[in-house]
Amino acid sequence: MSALLTDRPTTQNGVPIIDCTACGGTHPEPRKHCTACGRPSLFINPQNHCLNCNQEEA
Repeated sequence: MSALLTDRPTTQNGVPIIDCTACGGTHPEPRKHCTACGRPSLFINPQNHCLNCNQEEA
């Protein structure tokens, strides 16, 4: 395996984990952030809200 692939921590599936400058946390790289609360999530609706914020609106 290449040294490039092991330089950064990854998830079990090999997705790089980053120190996010947008939210200040660490999470897998391709996460969008909720525009209501700022949390990174895999589940962002068309209004750019996460599941938690989407449930609060309902």
